[in-house]
Amino acid sequence: MCIGLVNINVIRSLLKTFMQGWLPLACLLACSCAGPTSPFGHFNVLEKPHDLKAAENFRKLASIQTTLQIDSMKSHAEIELTPDWIDFNQHKDIKIVINDNSGVSSSYIFKVYLNGAEVTDQFLSVAKKQINHENKTITYTTPKLSFLPERDNHIVFSYQKDSFSEPIVEAMSMPKCNYYDYQPIVKLSPFNPKKQFLGHIKDAAYHEQINPSLLAALIAQESGFNSMAVSHAKAIGLTQVTENAEPHILEDSAHWPQYPKLNQFNVPTIKTLIYLGKVNAQNEWRLNPYLSMRGGAKYLKYLEDYWSSADAKFRIQTHLNSNWDKTSDLILASYNSGPFRVKQELTKYGPDWLNSPKLKEAKKYVSRVRSFCHEFRTAGN
Repeated sequence: MCIGLVNINVIRSLLKTFMQGWLPLACLLACSCAGPTSPFGHFNVLEKPHDLKAAENFRKLASIQTTLQIDSMKSHAEIELTPDWIDFNQHKDIKIVINDNSGVSSSYIFKVYLNGAEVTDQFLSVAKKQINHENKTITYTTPKLSFLPERDNHIVFSYQKDSFSEPIVEAMSMPKCNYYDYQPIVKLSPFNPKKQFLGHIKDAAYHEQINPSLLAALIAQESGFNSMAVSHAKAIGLTQVTENAEPHILEDSAHWPQYPKLNQFNVPTIKTLIYLGKVNAQNEWRLNPYLSMRGGAKYLKYLEDYWSSADAKFRIQTHLNSNWDKTSDLILASYNSGPFRVKQELTKYGPDWLNSPKLKEAKKYVSRVRSFCHEFRTAGN
């Protein structure tokens, strides 16, 4: 989980110490969740750190999302990343461009870290390097990389002109998607849903006052915009509403059409009834694209209210140190795994709640929805 910017002096001290080999590698691996592999290949992981405080400090460094915002870090060089965020849904080429106006020296130092562990060798084994003819730009390009949504992926790139120079660092950010923001939908690729779906999404999001890009992302993850989708848990339609969620949605929408006793049938029977057209958009609201979107938005609103209760606010204050930015993740995880389970794991694990063994699917779900949301609201990569 990214925790934002840290003090510039901490960054300088840690990077200089690490580059000069004074900090044991074991100290940097305490918080790594990547296991024996990374997006760039295998690397060795030591089991226990010698210095937990040093490991925690480096985790803060590895969690930096936009170090270029730190005005006090002055240098003749800069690092540009394309894309600059981690996509958990699509394989993408990654380009790292280092511009050094003073000229690239033969003794420059380039490092890559994943969750605090150095993976430079693994990165270089899959990346292509090019230095321009003016000797002022280094470009690293990788083939299409994939990032596992069930793992932490704090990736930091560091450049030094030489061992005596101050390091420049840049990190790939996590996909941004806030429940409470208004982020217009720019595109829905790689999906190609029916044209009217976009209007339905905007309308449903407007009625419930939620982020339209987030609602579109939820639909993408839940059903891939297949309005007749049925899951193994008998979730139905674009927003995959379950039997447990339905009552919260229909409290003020009891007039929406419901096929008699549909929830009592097994999955093969439900799929057959839908395939034969006996259960359809006219007699079952979950198969009606617009009502399904409205229903999914209503359930998100219900979850928002759940996490706005006095008890939930107390838990966020107590276990997340009043980090209200995490409410979006709590809502999304609750849509996937139920709010009660999420609340239990928040109470048990605190800030590390999304790494609970009981929320493995929820963590993947949150990462993927965030990625779709970021993609849908962004014109380019």
